Amino acid sequence: MQIKTDCLIYNYYFDIKGTNMTKKDVLLLAMGNEIKATKFYQKLADLSTRQDMKSTFERLAQFEHGHFEKLKTIYFNEFPEFTIMNFEDNEEFKGRTDFHDPADVIRYGMEVEADMQKSYRELAEMYKAQEQEITFLELAREESYHEEILEGELQKLQGVYTWFDLSELNGKMDG
Repeated sequence: MQIKTDCLIYNYYFDIKGTNMTKKDVLLLAMGNEIKATKFYQKLADLSTRQDMKSTFERLAQFEHGHFEKLKTIYFNEFPEFTIMNFEDNEEFKGRTDFHDPADVIRYGMEVEADMQKSYRELAEMYKAQEQEITFLELAREESYHEEILEGELQKLQGVYTWFDLSELNGKMDG
């Protein structure tokens, strides 16, 4: 069984309500999306000239790969008869990279994270009252955290706020 990872990333949200998708289908789709997200963030890290953004994108790539590993564990626990899978993890990311402004890249990443949150909440509903429900709710919360990280990067980029060490204000706020 293969999951193609070379398609364009336009929408990470997969609507499972009212479809004939099985749990197996949905898990495979979610794993494919996590691979795409990992490659998306790694590509952004590779393209970044600012070290702080490069580090953020590398960290997000690691988070997304961790999500893939969690989903893979659920998949193999639920479907142990499927033991060989090729996720084509060695292919280079071929998705959208036609951004003209770093802020657009970050906004796009925020959209991806919001779509993934929604999808994981729906997966939690699909697995209601099963142990996997907790995992999917945790994944939704983690995607929300990723969105917050990106929002912080966007605000830094726009100069809305700046990270500083409180010691820098030592004595400067008096009287």
